[in-house]
Amino acid sequence: MSRRVALLLFCLALAACHAEPEERLRRAQRSLEAGDFRAASIDLKSLLQEEPSNAEARFSLGLALLQGGDAQAAIRELELARGLGVVDERVIVPLARAMLVSRRYDDALRVIEPARAQSEAKRCELLIMRGEAELGAGHAAAARAEFERALAIDSNDVAARLGLASARLETDGFAAAKREADLALAHVSQDPRAHVVMATLYLRDRQFEAAAKSFDEAVRLVGKNERDASLIAALAGLCESQLALGRAEEANVTIERLQQLAPDSAVTIYMRARAAFIKGQYDPARTDLERILARDADNRPAQLLLGAVNYASGNLGQADMHLAAVLAAEPENNFARQLLAESRLRQRKPREALLVLEPGGTAPPNSALMLALAGTARVQAGDLDAGLQYLDRSAATGSADPSTVIQLAAGYIAAGRTETAVRILDSLKAEGSAGYRRDLVLITAQLRSGDRDGAIERALEFARRNPSAPEVQALVGGLLVSAGDNREARAHFERALELNPASPAAHVNLGKLDLLEGHPGLAEKRFQEALRLKPGEPATLVALAQVALAKGNREAAVKWLETARRDNPLAVEPRVLLAQYYLSQRDLQRAESLASEAIRLAPDNAAALNVLGVTLASAGRTRDSVDTLKRAVAANPNSARAHFSLATAYLAAGEVERALTAARKALELAPGHVPSMALVAALESARGHDSDARRLLAEIRKIDPEYPPLAMLEAELAMRTGNPQAAVKVYDAALARSPTANIAVRAYAARRAARAPKPLEPLELWLTAHPEDTAVRLVFADALAVTGDETAAAANLETALRAEPDNVAALNNLAWLYHKRGDSRSLALARRAHELAPRSPQVADTLGWILLSADEVPEAVRTLQGAAALAPKMPEIAYHHAAALARSGARSEAGRKLRTLLAEYGEFSDREAAEALLAQLER
Repeated sequence: MSRRVALLLFCLALAACHAEPEERLRRAQRSLEAGDFRAASIDLKSLLQEEPSNAEARFSLGLALLQGGDAQAAIRELELARGLGVVDERVIVPLARAMLVSRRYDDALRVIEPARAQSEAKRCELLIMRGEAELGAGHAAAARAEFERALAIDSNDVAARLGLASARLETDGFAAAKREADLALAHVSQDPRAHVVMATLYLRDRQFEAAAKSFDEAVRLVGKNERDASLIAALAGLCESQLALGRAEEANVTIERLQQLAPDSAVTIYMRARAAFIKGQYDPARTDLERILARDADNRPAQLLLGAVNYASGNLGQADMHLAAVLAAEPENNFARQLLAESRLRQRKPREALLVLEPGGTAPPNSALMLALAGTARVQAGDLDAGLQYLDRSAATGSADPSTVIQLAAGYIAAGRTETAVRILDSLKAEGSAGYRRDLVLITAQLRSGDRDGAIERALEFARRNPSAPEVQALVGGLLVSAGDNREARAHFERALELNPASPAAHVNLGKLDLLEGHPGLAEKRFQEALRLKPGEPATLVALAQVALAKGNREAAVKWLETARRDNPLAVEPRVLLAQYYLSQRDLQRAESLASEAIRLAPDNAAALNVLGVTLASAGRTRDSVDTLKRAVAANPNSARAHFSLATAYLAAGEVERALTAARKALELAPGHVPSMALVAALESARGHDSDARRLLAEIRKIDPEYPPLAMLEAELAMRTGNPQAAVKVYDAALARSPTANIAVRAYAARRAARAPKPLEPLELWLTAHPEDTAVRLVFADALAVTGDETAAAANLETALRAEPDNVAALNNLAWLYHKRGDSRSLALARRAHELAPRSPQVADTLGWILLSADEVPEAVRTLQGAAALAPKMPEIAYHHAAALARSGARSEAGRKLRTLLAEYGEFSDREAAEALLAQLER
């Protein structure tokens, strides 16, 4: 029984008093059966943080995620479950279904093997799924063959007939497909699936009225069965038809019903985004589509619509990314091709636009719009002859004047072609305003190419030629600050202010320089003047917040940033800074809200993505955190901070190898970054690479010997390498310097492992200072029981129960100690523990054994049978159940269970007792 006591203490003390793993698994499975997929997922994710190799939990989580609409995550969990030993007979169908929903058709085809089916019905089911995969992959003929094979097994299978209709739409056209759908409808006229397929055929044939009518009939047939997937499909198709017919109000009603039935479904979210886009409501449309893609990165309809939303709202980089992904997957999608070319041209990326318009060097599609786009791209790329030919054919014109060349150079810069831009601009002979613009773009080009010295030299010459232009003086001042020449920078900033005293930017530039040089009071005066000149200017308000922070006034800094946010609905920086502040204060809800707000404004803002990712990790949303921080790394691949944040998120998600890779990358980008060094050291130690871990810890000690986690890392390494004596010294020093409950428990474990004197002392000292810490008291009680002082152990458990009367571990363990010494109070305590945790096998086992000892045999048998069902792989519980059966007179059943138990488990604490009982039964 001591193992049970220790197990309960470990789970409750170190897992924040969560329910037992087996209990949470059973509770999650009940939630899954009841259709509460979110509750099931929460329990299962919590369980898997403690037991990442629990195959049944992985499998159940996969099912919950699939039913809850997160097919991508479902695939990950089901594949892990398969790797952990869940048999293919159970896992293949849901895994393949998740792959189909995620449009991973090739992957689905690899896992669906009808020939391995154990029955004709299962083979038929797999053939249908294989047909769906072939159809999704664009292999209509192969899909048709699979559906026909399924029909050869069962000619009345509705799903196979409807699949064949969909396949024949591609191979033989609408009329042939409709004939198959008519056959299905004649056989099952009341099956909503048949009406959904028929309506889809009408929709594809642009017969929107007929489609709406058939979808409406499918909705009627489904009726009130709100869990039927056909209802979601029918409502989505109906909404699509209504939008195509311009019936916005009807579509809104349909979307509202979808939201009631499946608020988290990708279908619901997509239709809501479609409606919002048509109304010009781009922000909510973008939010919804990004939510879909966060779960299913390959959802092409969502990618295409998000590309259109970003293009319409001016977020061209994001539009480019999504449209390019669609076009790569669907080369015949001319709408994606057109929109991507327009987006790239607006970004001044003519070469990239030409890659879209002239795939493989071929001529663009012969339409006026495509020809006009190709002509513009050719002109901007410097291919004037080909460009003019295209433009003439599309009745458009092109120009090689200085303005066109300057715009072309700006496009090359945006595309990263700075050398080409510099070459073109250097060869351009232009005077006046055109020459002025050429020089500005040239300086930008040199900066983008990394030639800061050349850019400064050109900027100084530019300033000499334009001594009366304040913006030129400010440009030069900024370049000189970046080069560390503050004195010369100040001269140019002051000249800019002299030329335009009413310029807020001139005051802000000088104020930032004052702040950089340690004069916050002077900086604040300049910023206040800038704010007077232009109230509400976000850059000025952020600068005032920076002054407040420099003075140590956090409250004032937050006030300035909130003002900047309120007065500037499109400003990103104040939202990012506020999110960082609230994250530091552990106000995770506000931090997430502000970071999300910033990302909606600038989806590629690396700082916003980083703070959102860290916030999500702090809230325990590890997968969302990883996905967000991957975007942060993509937005700024040279940021050590972004890679470090991603590493910590991977670690929280249990992806240790990826965490190590990201941490190493952070260390490569910033070799002296101590947190990255510490993380790499910890991960290397966990992998058994002790020499690497020691080397990194030694480097940390040189850089920052007072780094707080350093001592703990060294102690953990000592424990892992079999040197608990060294760990004792480190933990004792840590306790003396800054004691915590975690250190006290670790110090006790180290002292016990080292057989040091007074092993209980760290726990005793902590409880003297913190008598209310029930979790540590439970550890202390267990430690006392291990030493044989069960009286003191019971006293501490009684103290814990006075503080927390419903603490299950305390109730269970005290019940057992009372039972051992014959105290009749044991039964009442065990019953109370079981009432509070009816799904805990350990608690049920304690109660069952006490009942058996009290000759309450029938109730003992029932209770121990329940415990064994909850924990079929715990041999001690199986033995107790067999003992109860033997006492009840079921000797034959008890013998069978004991023989099975002894055959399956070589060593367990009650083996001798089990062998003795079996020998007695066989006499």
